[in-house]
Amino acid sequence: PPCGASTVAAPDPDQIVMGVDCAYQVVGVELKSGAEQTYESFPSGVAVFDIDSTTWLRWKPFGYIGRLEADADAIETLDLNVDGPTLQNLYGFVEGPRGVWVLGILANDPDQGLLYLIDPESFEVSARTWTDVIDVAFIGDRGFTMSDGMLATFDPASVVGGAPADVVRPEPGALESVEPTD
Repeated sequence: PPCGASTVAAPDPDQIVMGVDCAYQVVGVELKSGAEQTYESFPSGVAVFDIDSTTWLRWKPFGYIGRLEADADAIETLDLNVDGPTLQNLYGFVEGPRGVWVLGILANDPDQGLLYLIDPESFEVSARTWTDVIDVAFIGDRGFTMSDGMLATFDPASVVGGAPADVVRPEPGALESVEPTD
């Protein structure tokens, strides 16, 4: 890769998946053979995570997340902007009770966040809730965060509403070619 990897995940002991800086690509590498597979991506840096032998991806400035399952030919993507509000950034990517948790920061109010619960089986938003926090962690069945400078806890089971009415799966695809005019 031209600039190295931004983040790397190891979904199994024989494979790594990386986000390549400068090229905005996602590449899988079989460690024993050295074989590479390049996946279409979005024109932005990507963060790569390994959760339960599945590679998860996050494009922070677009509000998109992705999932790359073992032996898949393409990244499955999910737009977290669906049903509003528009997001300016994504933070965190934490496995916890009931699924994967991601925090979206609103474009028009950077002090306000929307905490998303993603079902790992259906790869859809199953619940979301408003929050003013950025970091969330889980120990057992209890959620932890900071609120007003103090440690706060919450019951993840209490996050039950607000799932979007629609699911939008953007197709990364190649950019259209452009002919210069002068």
